[in-house]
Amino acid sequence: MKTGKAILAAVFAFGALVQINDPDPFLWIAIYLIAASTCIFSIYRPAMILPALTIGIIALAWAAWLSPSVIGNTPFTDMFGAWEMKDNSIEKSREMYGLIFITVAMFALAYLGKRESRKT
Repeated sequence: MKTGKAILAAVFAFGALVQINDPDPFLWIAIYLIAASTCIFSIYRPAMILPALTIGIIALAWAAWLSPSVIGNTPFTDMFGAWEMKDNSIEKSREMYGLIFITVAMFALAYLGKRESRKT
């Protein structure tokens, strides 16, 4: 479990790093670094239920806010066509799915934390 959390932390740290060239980097770097930090802290303190849920809910709400500009406008496969951003719709799509990934990871951390707290 610790290895998986460390891998997630590294993925989120990489997500923060690639946001440096983004037109609006600060919020994106912040959400990815907060997610990475939560993964790291959960290695040492597994019952990170409330922080993980809070971050997951924020990411889910943010993804929902972006979804009208993505769903039905940008095919999922277009996100992987090129490394660089070809247009704004691809950027929004990548952002929305990144937030969904954060949501899933944070809800999983909360679930694992709840399960771990029952053991003790």
